[in-house]
Parts: sequence; C-alpha cells; structure tokens
Amino acid sequence: LYRHPIRGGDTKRLLAGVDSAVTFSPDGMQIAFIREYPTQGDRALIIANADGTGERKLNSHKSPEFYSVDGPSWSPDGKWIAFSSDRGSTLPFAHGRWEHLQIVDLYVVRADGSGLKRITQHGGFCGSPKWAQDSRHVIAYCMDAELTLNNRRAAPVPGSDTRLVAIDITTGVASEVRAGPGVKFNPVYVGSTVAYIRKDQA
Repeated sequence: LYRHPIRGGDTKRLLAGVDSAVTFSPDGMQIAFIREYPTQGDRALIIANADGTGERKLNSHKSPEFYSVDGPSWSPDGKWIAFSSDRGSTLPFAHGRWEHLQIVDLYVVRADGSGLKRITQHGGFCGSPKWAQDSRHVIAYCMDAELTLNNRRAAPVPGSDTRLVAIDITTGVASEVRAGPGVKFNPVYVGSTVAYIRKDQA
C-alpha cells in the first residue's frame, strides 16, 4: 500500500504485504484493507493507522475466507466496518453440477474488533456492502447461490438477475431496492438515491 498527496509530492509506502482494497476511516486517521497470505491460502481484514503503523487483524476466523474485491466499508460515523465473507460456508455443490456454490454473507464489526455479527440470512450471496449516511443501513447486491455460477461468465445468462438489498444493521430487516432487471452489482448511496453497475447481456 502506498499513500500519495492529491496535490502532488512524495509517495510513501505504508505497508509491504500483499494488500488491497484499502479504505480510510471517516476521520482519516485509520485504514482498513484486505491482506492476502499466499503461502497459507488465507486472507485477513486488517486495521492500521493511516501512516501504516499499529496494524492489527480484525478477523479471528482460522480458515481461508473470501472477501469482496472492493474490500471493507467504513460507516460514516466511524463506528462500524461492513464486509462480505464466506466464513460460514461449507462450499456445497450446485444441484446437478460438479461446481461448488459460492455462499457469501454480510457482516459488520466495530473498528476495535468487537460486536461482530452477520446481517444477512445465510444461504445466498451478498457482496460489496456500502453504508447510508445514517450509519445504520447497508446496501449490497445479492443473488441466490445457484446464480453465482451463471454470473461468473463474461455475459450473463438470461434470468440471472441480482437484487439490490438495503439492510438495517440494528433490526436485521432487509428491503429490496427496486432497480429493474439485469445483473446489478457494486451499489452505493449517492445522497437519497442509489447508483450501481449493470452487466449487459451479450
């Protein structure tokens, strides 16, 4: 990981691991990112000071786990970090096929590592969580586990639409955000509206 001033200046290397998907805390004092351990086949969610010092793992999970490629998301009030992980998955096989299903849940955890909780119903796939300004709601894209096979292809298979889902982290209530058909992913709140990417059919 490197840090570079927006207005120009010297680039500084912060950390020398296999690190990616960095995000700053709202006050700019800390960073959260994903570190890979290639020899162990593992990944970890890491918190560090903005200058790269004081790094610490937030996950206590002992098995290799998947995280969304866009990494963790810090709540606007700085109290919570949302992330997606397959830590609860047994990698079941797809029906009538040899491929494993990718079952991924959304979690939130406090920046000090406490309060970890799953906020999605287990059994499907939800990824790329992003926060609303109220620091209470998280939006993500979700799909049935069977659809993860179809949506790995360069062109979506017709009928493999994903859903945009807003989740209240306090009550656990999930509400679908109406966004039309298609393979939608990477949603983000823009004021009172939602922006997202859609993969078109070939």
